[in-house]
Amino acid sequence: NPALYLNNLTSTFHHTIYRNRAESWKRIIDFWRYDVPLTVHENFAKLIYAFTIFTIAAGIGWLSAAYEDTFVCLILGDYYVNKTIANIEAGEPMAIYSSASQQDMFFMITINNITVSFYAFVMGIFLSVGTLVMMLQNGIVLGAFQFLFYKHKYLLICVLIVWIHGVLE
Repeated sequence: NPALYLNNLTSTFHHTIYRNRAESWKRIIDFWRYDVPLTVHENFAKLIYAFTIFTIAAGIGWLSAAYEDTFVCLILGDYYVNKTIANIEAGEPMAIYSSASQQDMFFMITINNITVSFYAFVMGIFLSVGTLVMMLQNGIVLGAFQFLFYKHKYLLICVLIVWIHGVLE
């Protein structure tokens, strides 16, 4: 039976290629010591390009929020902004994020980051225009959000907390 023969052949090749191999701890060290720097070096121009676009977008968000009082509400929504300002006035600027348990918040942030990464990847299929739009959008949102906290004298706390998950996104 040719189908059975091909299935067995495929199974044998698959097992040979993907068999479980024990990796040494040295491989993990080598990954961070050699693979990551090499990948960054090989893609440095693309990383600078993306960083520049994102930084310009964040600057647009910051300046727009600085010169137009309603911009932050337009970008983040009235409820979120009003709740955040109320939390800031109560002395707990990040209380909106502590309303859920640490595990729930971890999973919500993780799912959000994976979703954004997936959309950016899929949008990259269209000559990267979709990814560019997402970078601009996220940069503007981040700039407006950061300005909100700057205006209320909590920029450092905001940067330390938001950038932990925002960099991954």
